[in-house]
Amino acid sequence: MQRILNGKTVMYLLTKSEKADEKVNEFLKSEIQRINELGYKPFVMVSGKESLEYNTEVLVLRNKEEAERDEAAMCEDIAI
Repeated sequence: MQRILNGKTVMYLLTKSEKADEKVNEFLKSEIQRINELGYKPFVMVSGKESLEYNTEVLVLRNKEEAERDEAAMCEDIAI
């Protein structure tokens, strides 16, 4: 399990086997309660057999590239 802090959100990345583990679920339940009390917004992402870390990084980079392309296209429209 991985925990990623991003501003006011806390993301937990779990594999399916971790999600099926009762001890992990007990820890996650208490962790989410504590995070909520501190004013953060927790969310859990569950992957297949492998970690979500790499796929999440790729998705963030792709979204950033698309946002940059959209902004460039908008600037071209304004310049015309």
